[in-house]
Amino acid sequence: MDGFLKCCGIKKKKKEFDGIRHVYFPGCLKHESEIPKYCTNKIKTSKYSLWNFLFLNLFQQLRRVANFYFACVVIITVTIDSPVSPITTILPLVFVLGVTAVKQGWEDFLRHRGDNAVNFRKVKVVKDGEIKVVNCKDIKVGDIVRVENGEEFPCDMAIVSSSDLEGRCLVTTANLDGETNIKIFSATKLTRNLQDLQQMTTLAAKIECELPNDNYDSLLTRKDIEENEKVCDTLDVKQDLFCEEELAKVLKGLKNNTPPRADSVVNEFLKYGSSEVRSVAVYTGVETKMLLNLKLTRNKFSTVEKKMNWFLLFFIALLVLEIAFFTAFKYGFHYDPVLGMVWYIQPELEITASLVYQDMASFLVIYNYVIPISLYVTIELQKLVGTFFFEWDNQLYCSETGELPVCNTSDLNEELGQVEYLFSDKTGTLTENLMLFKEFFVEGKNYLEEEGVIYYNNETIEDLPPTVHDFVLAMALCHTVRAVQPCSAQKQSSLDVESGMQNEGYEMTSNDIEYEASSPDEKAFVEASRRMGTIFLGEKDEDYRVSVCGQTVNFKKLNILDFDSDRKCMTAVFLCPDGKIRVITKGAETAMLLKTADPTDSISSQVDLYAKKGLRTLIYGTKYLSSEEYKSLNNELKVASESLENREEKLRIIYGKFESNLTLMGVTAVEDKLQDGVGETLEALREAGIKVWILTGDKVETAENISQSCGHIKSFMQKIKLIGLTDKDECYQRLVQVRKMMLECPGFTWALIIDGATVATILQHHQVFFRDIAETIPSVVCCRMSPIQKSEIVKMAKSFRGKPVTAAIGDGANDVSMIQEAHVGLGVMGKEGRQAVRCSDFAFPRFRHLKRVLLVHGHWYYWRIAILVNYFFYKNVAFILPCSYYQFFSAYSTEALYTSWYLSLYNTMFTALPIFIFALFEQNHSSKRLMKEHSLYKNITKNKKLTWKSFAEWNIVGLWHSVVLFFGAYALFGDGASLQPDGMNWGDNAFGTLVFHTVVFIVLLKLLLESRYINALLALSIFLSILFFIGVAFGISSIYIEEETPKDMYWVYYVVIGNLNSWAFLFLALIACLIPDFLLVIWRNQKATLKRNVKDFSSQEIAKNESLVTLKEFCVGGIIYAEKDGIIYHENKTVRDLPQSVYEFLVAISLCHNVKAIDSIMDQNNRNGSTNDGFTNVGYDMTIGDTEYHASSLDEKILVEACKRMGIVFLGQQEDTLRISLKGETVYYKKLHMMSHGSDRNCMSCIFVCPDDTITVITRGTEPSLLDKCVNSNSSAASLTYSYSTNGLRPVIYGTKDLSQEEYETIFKEVKAVSENLEDDEKLRKLYEKLESNLRLIGIAALQDYFNADDIVAGNGYKPKKRRNLPKFLKFSSSKKEAVQVNNFRPVSPERLI
Repeated sequence: MDGFLKCCGIKKKKKEFDGIRHVYFPGCLKHESEIPKYCTNKIKTSKYSLWNFLFLNLFQQLRRVANFYFACVVIITVTIDSPVSPITTILPLVFVLGVTAVKQGWEDFLRHRGDNAVNFRKVKVVKDGEIKVVNCKDIKVGDIVRVENGEEFPCDMAIVSSSDLEGRCLVTTANLDGETNIKIFSATKLTRNLQDLQQMTTLAAKIECELPNDNYDSLLTRKDIEENEKVCDTLDVKQDLFCEEELAKVLKGLKNNTPPRADSVVNEFLKYGSSEVRSVAVYTGVETKMLLNLKLTRNKFSTVEKKMNWFLLFFIALLVLEIAFFTAFKYGFHYDPVLGMVWYIQPELEITASLVYQDMASFLVIYNYVIPISLYVTIELQKLVGTFFFEWDNQLYCSETGELPVCNTSDLNEELGQVEYLFSDKTGTLTENLMLFKEFFVEGKNYLEEEGVIYYNNETIEDLPPTVHDFVLAMALCHTVRAVQPCSAQKQSSLDVESGMQNEGYEMTSNDIEYEASSPDEKAFVEASRRMGTIFLGEKDEDYRVSVCGQTVNFKKLNILDFDSDRKCMTAVFLCPDGKIRVITKGAETAMLLKTADPTDSISSQVDLYAKKGLRTLIYGTKYLSSEEYKSLNNELKVASESLENREEKLRIIYGKFESNLTLMGVTAVEDKLQDGVGETLEALREAGIKVWILTGDKVETAENISQSCGHIKSFMQKIKLIGLTDKDECYQRLVQVRKMMLECPGFTWALIIDGATVATILQHHQVFFRDIAETIPSVVCCRMSPIQKSEIVKMAKSFRGKPVTAAIGDGANDVSMIQEAHVGLGVMGKEGRQAVRCSDFAFPRFRHLKRVLLVHGHWYYWRIAILVNYFFYKNVAFILPCSYYQFFSAYSTEALYTSWYLSLYNTMFTALPIFIFALFEQNHSSKRLMKEHSLYKNITKNKKLTWKSFAEWNIVGLWHSVVLFFGAYALFGDGASLQPDGMNWGDNAFGTLVFHTVVFIVLLKLLLESRYINALLALSIFLSILFFIGVAFGISSIYIEEETPKDMYWVYYVVIGNLNSWAFLFLALIACLIPDFLLVIWRNQKATLKRNVKDFSSQEIAKNESLVTLKEFCVGGIIYAEKDGIIYHENKTVRDLPQSVYEFLVAISLCHNVKAIDSIMDQNNRNGSTNDGFTNVGYDMTIGDTEYHASSLDEKILVEACKRMGIVFLGQQEDTLRISLKGETVYYKKLHMMSHGSDRNCMSCIFVCPDDTITVITRGTEPSLLDKCVNSNSSAASLTYSYSTNGLRPVIYGTKDLSQEEYETIFKEVKAVSENLEDDEKLRKLYEKLESNLRLIGIAALQDYFNADDIVAGNGYKPKKRRNLPKFLKFSSSKKEAVQVNNFRPVSPERLI
C-alpha cells in the first residue's frame, strides 16, 4: 500500500500542523483512509436543540437580575413558614419565564428552518463518472461539484472547467465584498478542456494550500497533477494546476437566517451558451472564508436593560439593609418590658439561628414586592406589540419594490433612540450601484451627453471635432469590459454558439451587444461611447473590435496594466490599424496631472467644477511608442512580472515608464446614482448628533467620491488619508503627524479616509492611539474592508469614551459581521440578497427610511420604555413602603399590611394595563415635529431619561406618596377613634385595605399626569383597572374563609367603601399627593417651552436690548478683522488704511438689506412731507449723526450699524435710490430689483446700478451652501464658515457679480413673466438661482448672540454671557480695545482666502 501511494505521489495522512492543507481530487479516493479528514459542509446557526432547550433557555433567563432574584425568593418562600402564600411569587415567575421561553423558542425554530434550507439544498457532484445529487451538507473537500447557471456555490471552490470553450465563468461577489458587478474568472489552460465526467473522476491531483483563514485577498497554493495514464492525453503532467487568482475567487457566501450560502454564479453565460461550471471543493462548512468572517450571534442587551439591572441591584441592596434593620430592631426590643406585658405578644422564646433565619426570610417575602416581577414581562409584551407599529408604518413602505419594514427582534426597540455612531455600507446601501455618464471635457470645452445627443452651450453639436472623436475612441478602448450576446439575439442565430466572438460563422452586431464589466464606471464609459457612435464590439484573439462611423476596426491588445490604488490609474497598450503602438491611460486627477508636461490649469479647474456637482471624474491621457521603445518596455515588464523579489516595486517602476509624458485628452464626469434622500438623511443624522462612518469593500477613490457626493464629507472638511500603511513604525509616525496637525489646527473640521491594510496594522499595534484620534472626527470612510475588519472597527468604536451606542447598516452578507457586532443591526432590502436583512435587528426598504426609524420610532420607543421603567419602580415604592412603616406599629411581627390577594394582583392585574397602554401609544412629540427638528434626538441619547437623577426623582415622589398614604390613614385612626356609627373600631385588615384602596387610585391617576398624549385608550384602561380592582375587592370580602390567623377579609371592603370617611381620605390624599406632581409637571413643561422658544422671540422684543447680537469679526481677502467702537483691528494692531476690498465688502453690507433709516433728532411727522424716512422727505436732509435704523431683522440692523461705525453710512432710500456716505462723500445707487430671502434658497439678493453705470448683483446668505455659488471660494473659506458655526458664531456670507445690460434685460423679462404666474414658483426659484450663480466671494461676517435660555427661564431677562472661549483663534481682552491672539494658529492659509 505504501509503495503504491508513493508511486502515485501520495503521502500518508498528515495533520495540518505544518500549516498546509492537502486537497485531493477524486482520482485519489482509492486511498481514502490515508486522506486527511476535514469538516463537513454542514452549517449550524441555531442556539438550542430539543433536549437542551429547557435547561439552556432557563439558564439564559436566570442571568437576568430580577429573574434570578425571584427564583431565590421562590426557593426561600417554600422552605419557611411564609407570612403570605408561596403561590403569590411562583405564578408570576412562571408566567414571566414561560412567555420569554415561547418567544425565544420560536425565534430559534426559524433559525433551525433556515439551517435546514441550506443543509438540505440539492447539489450535483461528479462521482464514479456520473452526476449524483446529494445534500449540500454532504459535500466533502476534494469533491467536484457542478454548479449550473443562476445557482450558488455551496462552499469555497476552485474552477476546474466550464461549458464555455475558454473555461470562463461570470461571478458576482456581492456576498463577499458588497460589489454587484460581474467578475470574469477562467479555469487554468491545463483543465479548461476537461469535459468528460470519467476523466474528472480519475484525475489524480492534489492542491497544497494554506489553512483556512478569514482573508479574502490571499490564498497561497502549490499544486500538482500526478501522472495518470487516463488523463495524460489531455494534460501535461507535473504542471501547476491552478494559479493563485483562480483559486481564490469562487468563495462561499451567506444567505438566509444567518445560514451561509455561496456567492451567486451569475454565470449568465446562458446569454451565449455556457450553462455550467465544474469546481473542486477546497474549504467547506465552518472553514469557508465567509463563515470565518461571520461572527457568531450573541445576545444583545439594550442600554435601558443594563441600567434597569443596576436599579434592581440598588433595590436588592436596599432590601438587604431593610431586612437587617428590622431583624435587628425585632430582637433589640425582644426583652422590652413594655412589649413583654402585652397579652397578644408571644411569651419570650429562646433566640436561635433558625428563628432568626425564619424572621429574615419572612421580612424578605414581605418586602420583595418592592422589586417588580411583572416589569420584565410587561417590557417583553410592550416591545413585542410595539414592533407591530414599526412594521405597520406606511411611511416606511417602498412603493417601488412593494416591501414593508421588518423587525427581527423586539429586544432592542428603545436602542434605536440611543444611537451615537452609525456604520454604513456603501454599495447598495447608500447608492443604487448605477453609474450614469453625464459630461466630458475636451480641449477647453465642456460637452453634455444625453441619449447619444451631444450638447455644447445648450446647443446640439452635429459635427464633432476630431479631438472629440479620438477621446470617445479612447473611452471605447481603455477598459476590461466584455461584450456578450443577449439571449434574444442568440436564439435568432441559426448557429449553436458559445459566444458571438468565438464562432467564426457569426459576427456580433451593435444591436446584439450587452456589456459585462467588473467596474460600473467602465461599463458606463463603453455604453456612452456606443451612444456617441463608437461601439466596442468585443474581443477576439486579443483583438478589440470597434465600430467607428459604421466601419469595424481591429485594435490588437498588447498589454493591460490594471488599476491599483497606488497608481490610481489603468493603462491599455494597443497596436493600431495604421501600425502605430498607442498607450491610453485613464485615472484620477491626482495621479494623471503628474504624468504630463502639458498645462493643466483648465483641466484642473474643470475637475473642481465637476466635483462640486458631486460627479466622479477620470482624466484620459495618451502617447505613442516606437517599436523599439515598446519592445524594451515590454521586456522589462516581463522580467518584473516573473521576479520573485520586490515584484510590486519593479512593476510600479515599469508601469511608470509606460504612463509617463502623456498628452492629456480630456475629462469624464460620471454620476454614481445615490438612493433618493441619502444626503438629506445623513444631514438629519448629523443634526441629531449621530456620527456616520462609511465602511466599504470598494476602492479608495470610489468610496471617497460617493462620500462627497452624498454630503458625508463636506467641501470644507480637511481630509486625512491613511492608505497602505502596513509597517507598524511607519503607521505610528503617520498617526503622530496626524495628531499633531489636529492639535495645531483646532479650527478645522477633519474627515478621515483609511484603507483595510492600514486598519489591519492599526488594530494590531496602535488601536488605542488611533481610537483617540478617530473619536474626534465626524466623518470617516474606511475602504477595502473585509467583513471581519468591519466588525472590528465597530467593536473599537464601542470602546470610545462614554461607551457610545453604535448601529450598523448594510444590505449584503459581507455586512453581517458588523451588523451583529453593533448594538443595533439595521438591514436594507437591497440588490445583494437578504442575508443582512435576516441577520439584522431591524430592516427596511431604503436608506432614507433610516431617518424616520431613528428620529421617530427610536425616539418614541425610548421615551416610552424610560417612563415605564421609572413608573414601575415608583408605584412599587408607593405600594410597599407602607408595609415597612406598619412594622414599627406591629412590634416587627413580620405581619403583612395587605392580604396575599392584594400582594399578588397589584402588579399583575390592578396596575398592569394602563402602563402597558401608555407604553404603546405615548408620544412626547408628534412625528412631524421629530422629522423636522432633528436636534430633539439629542435630548434622549446617552440614556438621559433613565439616569440616577431621574430614578431618584421618581422614587422620592413614591416615598412622599407612601408617607401621605400610611400616616394619613394612621391619623384618621388616631387614638382609637371609631369610624363606624355603631362605635366599633376597624382592625388592621380594614386599615390595610384603606391604604391599598388609595394606593391604587393614586398610582393610576399619576400616569395621567405623566402622559403627553392622553388618549381614549389610556383613559379607558385606567377606568377599567379601577373597576376591576373594586370588583375583586368586593369578591374577596364576600367570601368567608375560616383561618386560624386573624387575616380574615370577609366583609371588610364593604365596611371601608361604605364609610364617607374613606372617600374623604381618598380625596385629601389625591390632593396631597398629586397636586405637587401636577405643579412639577407644569414647571417642567413650561421650562422646556421657554427654552424651545428662545429663538422665536419677535424682533421687536429682541430689539429692546441691542447688545444681544454683535458683529464679532469679519474676513476679507483672507485677512480677519475685528471692530470695536468703530476701530478696526488686525493681529493686535489698529488698521488705519483699509484695503479697497474691505470698503467693497462694507458697501455691500450697507446696500443688501431691508433696513429703514430714520431721523433720531425730532419726530418726522413735524416736518414737511410727514414721512418715516428722512431721505424721502424733500424738505429735510438727514445727516450721519441723525441716522437711526429700524429693521424687521436684527441681524441686518446690527450689520448696517457696524458699517456706520466704520464710516460707511446708509443714509436712507428714496423710491428706488439708496444713498451711502463713503469716506465723507454721498454716493447714490439705484435699486433695480430685490429678491427677498427664501427658505429654499437661504439667501437674498439686490441688483443695483452703481455710480459708474455698471449693474451689480449683491447676494447675502447665512448658509455655507452659498459658497458653492462663488467661483473663487475654496476649502479655507468653507472651513472658516464651518468653524464660525461650530464655535457659536453665525456666519453671514456676501458675494457679488456684474451683469451686462443685455443679460439683465433678458433675465428680468423672464422674472417678470414668471412672477405674473402664481403657479410657477419653481421656475422663479430657478431664475433666482441663475442670477445668484457664479458669484465672486467678497467677505464673511461673523455675528455673535448674547442670550441665555436658563437666564430667561429663571426670570433674569436678557443677559450677555461673560465671555465665550470660542472662536479659539480670536477674542477680545476685557481691559483693552484690541485683539488678543490666542495662539499662532490661524484658520486660513497665508495665501488669500478669497
